[in-house]
Amino acid sequence: MGWDAHTNAKKNWDKHQLSNKEQRVAFKEAFEYVKSETGQVDGYLDMAGLDCSACAKMLERATGKDCWGDDWLSKDIQIISEHSNWDFEFSKEDAWAYWSAKKFLELCAKFKLTVRFSW
Repeated sequence: MGWDAHTNAKKNWDKHQLSNKEQRVAFKEAFEYVKSETGQVDGYLDMAGLDCSACAKMLERATGKDCWGDDWLSKDIQIISEHSNWDFEFSKEDAWAYWSAKKFLELCAKFKLTVRFSW
């Protein structure tokens, strides 16, 4: 089992979609944006999650926070997002991970979601 970031967004696994329409649309748009811009995307982004450790590395670089440790609680997620610094260089090959992680964090902050890590 690899690294994953899960949110507390409610999911309808039978339909493979988020239950909340506003969240569903926002995460799907983020998924499509990253895929269209980079040719790749973290496959879990449309379900309000990340499942690639390359995305964890990007989150850690931007936030300075451990992505293999404690949850990022909904009450803290906006502060984490506001204090992130996405102004760093990354390779063209890692653009999908950078943008997947950035969009993920932005939407977690917007919807005040808790992020849980597993590995």
